[in-house]
Amino acid sequence: MASIESWKNRYTVREFDSTKIPTTEQIKHITDCLNYMPIQVTEDNPRLPNHFVFMLTPEDTEIKQLLVQHVFYIENPNEHFTALYDAPYVFLLVDTLRYYEGCNQFSPVADTAVFSVGIGVTTGVILTQALEAGLDVCQIACTKKFEDSDTKSSKILNLLNKRFAKEIKTLTDVHNEYKIKIGRIELGIGVGFGKTPTQNPRDVHKKTRLPFDSTKKLTKKQPFMYVDNV
Repeated sequence: MASIESWKNRYTVREFDSTKIPTTEQIKHITDCLNYMPIQVTEDNPRLPNHFVFMLTPEDTEIKQLLVQHVFYIENPNEHFTALYDAPYVFLLVDTLRYYEGCNQFSPVADTAVFSVGIGVTTGVILTQALEAGLDVCQIACTKKFEDSDTKSSKILNLLNKRFAKEIKTLTDVHNEYKIKIGRIELGIGVGFGKTPTQNPRDVHKKTRLPFDSTKKLTKKQPFMYVDNV
């Protein structure tokens, strides 16, 4: 398991060193666990997980560019989470659009509370296993809805469905009562080796030309997360 020193030194990476690629064994240390996590299903959908995990690799720069430019960003202050572009590996947590055989439209999972719990458990597993493998992590849940830009949304969804066609077919075959499509992208988790942060509070990313923040706060304990019973 990840040591306490790993947790003490953990921080949300602002810049990854894209020239340092994790080994196959380090990534496998994470992916081998994903099919064995506890999953909370919803009442209206008791047999299908309410989200799936897809993994982008160092070759998926086009998809990463579009995701950082149009999905993973905030407007106040204007910041794009370009760490997810630099990260050699990015785990995408997406909700599931599915319909029962015979229905004519896709629908999302209804129980948002259960959905949030599932996303949290998955994030915890990826984060813990990455730290145990000696890797750094950036987890980003700040996203814009696809509806904000229909043209870009279609392009991103088409690329993802093409990129993960084999995985989607496998998931559909396993859960053969449903037809499955990629829904909203809820969270991105970048994994790799973090760079030493710069001192400039605002920068422009060299490759994407998008604004980002290259600084990080000092690693420290969170106040009142846990208090000994004295």
